[in-house]
Amino acid sequence: EEISRLQVEQVRQLLLLSVAQAFFQALSARSLIDVHQASMSAAVRHLEIATMRSSSGTGSLLDVVRARTELLTSLEEHRHALMAFDNARDVLATLCGLKGLPLPRGTSTLKAPAQDSPPVLVGKREDVRLARQQVALADLRLTTTWMLFLPSLSASWQLTWQITDPASFGSLDQSRWYVGLALRVPIYEQTRHAELDERRAALRRSKLTALDVTGQALLEIRIARRTYADTMARIGTTRQKAELSERSLKLAMMAYENGTSSGSSLDITDAQRMYRAAQVELAFRRFDSQLALLTLLRAVGTDLTGLY
Repeated sequence: EEISRLQVEQVRQLLLLSVAQAFFQALSARSLIDVHQASMSAAVRHLEIATMRSSSGTGSLLDVVRARTELLTSLEEHRHALMAFDNARDVLATLCGLKGLPLPRGTSTLKAPAQDSPPVLVGKREDVRLARQQVALADLRLTTTWMLFLPSLSASWQLTWQITDPASFGSLDQSRWYVGLALRVPIYEQTRHAELDERRAALRRSKLTALDVTGQALLEIRIARRTYADTMARIGTTRQKAELSERSLKLAMMAYENGTSSGSSLDITDAQRMYRAAQVELAFRRFDSQLALLTLLRAVGTDLTGLY
């Protein structure tokens, strides 16, 4: 019963993990929509200024063409972001058994697990507990097989009722009781010895499997911790690049609007692409960190019910 319960719980936690991954994927896709909307706004502003300067004779037609091309690129990527968001919502709805496309809201509230000792952490995992229960079950089966070699004493009783004249019994009582005892002492049976060897082998196999599962669990926890720490470090670097690219875009736009010699339409186009690429990279880094944290939480055996 305990083994079946752990198997069901293991499948349930895997489903919860899939739902959590789909949820944060939808949030990430939604943040990309905001990024491309901001990029479109900047491209529209760029096109307006380029058109105005071209009409006044202070700019070239090439600047207008370049600005319009950048706007079309932003529109195309925005449509792709909308499609990716709908796909993520569709996956989330399928996993949750919902009709229509849900609209996930909020931000990540996940926290990293405590730095407990590895034996304590692996003891919470369903696969480790399942392997240990398999060892206990194999030991119980071996004990049961050993019991077949012990002498057994059985008792039986029977009550009969005589319908005919009980005179022939020498008594007027028509009922009769029969009580019997049987002692069974097993001496040798080849099939039982073969079964005993099989149970011993099964117990050794289950113990080795439990050791392997525990070792793999510890390895998975160590790798998950390193991966999560690496994703968090990458977020800090990517955030700085995104802030610098945003500042570069503002400076390029300001110089171009004021008509200074240092500001050109090509500088704005390059700044817009760098800004969009940096913001997209930041969104993906955040999504990677959320997936890494979910993997770490599952690796240490955290119950994902009501976690997000």
